[in-house]
Amino acid sequence: MPDGGGPLKTTSLPGSSAYIFLLAGVGALGGLLFGYDTAVISGAVGFLQRHFHLNAGLTGWAASSVLVGCMIGAMAGGPLGDRFGRKPLILASALLFALSGILTAVAATLDHYVLARLLGGVAIGAIIVSVNLLIQRQGSPEWNAEYGWRWMFGSLSVPAVVLTIMSLLIPESPRWLMSRGRRDASREILVRIGSEQEAENGLREMEQSLAQESGTLAELFAAAYRRPLLIGAALAVFCQFSEINAIMYYAPEIFKSSGAGLESSFLQTLLIGLVNLVFTVVAIRLIDRAGRRPLQLGGALVQVIALTAVGVAFARGLGGLFLLLPILLFIAAFASGRGPVPWGVISEVFPMRIRGSAMAVAMLIL
Repeated sequence: MPDGGGPLKTTSLPGSSAYIFLLAGVGALGGLLFGYDTAVISGAVGFLQRHFHLNAGLTGWAASSVLVGCMIGAMAGGPLGDRFGRKPLILASALLFALSGILTAVAATLDHYVLARLLGGVAIGAIIVSVNLLIQRQGSPEWNAEYGWRWMFGSLSVPAVVLTIMSLLIPESPRWLMSRGRRDASREILVRIGSEQEAENGLREMEQSLAQESGTLAELFAAAYRRPLLIGAALAVFCQFSEINAIMYYAPEIFKSSGAGLESSFLQTLLIGLVNLVFTVVAIRLIDRAGRRPLQLGGALVQVIALTAVGVAFARGLGGLFLLLPILLFIAAFASGRGPVPWGVISEVFPMRIRGSAMAVAMLIL
């Protein structure tokens, strides 16, 4: 039966396992870009402040300007993906992110830098390894303030280029193809991932799901969904109010202010990234076993204890392990609870027909 869109051309890979790994790899790289970007700005913000002679307010703007782009990308990504397909959106976002890394690296003024970061934020929002330590070791603090930060941002193009290449190998989303009446093309992709029977089951499920997706953005704000919308918004807001961005973006500066040397502060920041990664994996293992509520409440309690210990360390002029350990505890609590859990809850409290709009609004608030 013709699907109305002609034959689908996909790259042949040996066996469905390799095919699935490719698809998963593209999804993982999309998420990696945001974490990679956060790690880069964390290491570069001090050098940026020195190079452009920024006050505290402009330093904060330089660090957070990418999030404005994320808001734009998050709101535009859904409609653009629905209109043109997921594959073109991923490819365009990867190219935009690579361009942003290059433009940021060669920025001559703060305005040029912010514009490049906004472009990168749009790419990150539409998609949803730290090399800083290696770069900053190449020269003196003066070299880093003049050139090192440029190499840090330029390195953002590397994972973006890899994502671009990988996105050329993946097919279009089966769900999007089904929404465009291309059932045969969707089935072809599902067969490559699983079996004939699984493909047919998947097609039927998508048909039923798509039939229910008739909600609008206006419906999201109706009285019936006011409470789940409030819950989703609150979870997104308090996720950020936990001060995670202050630590993730300014970790090297925090450690330097406590007396740590430049290289030591970067090593400690690298350790933060490692703990964040490990406890994110812990969250994946626990979220369905322990439940959303215990992880959320337990994570919040541990974060309060950890931040209190950080405050005491600063008040008494303590550095080293007295500061590092409570910060690591804070990161572990966030990565295993307060960070990932809200996204699971937000995606579960809304019916399928308005879930896409709900997630876009939550991302905007976040």
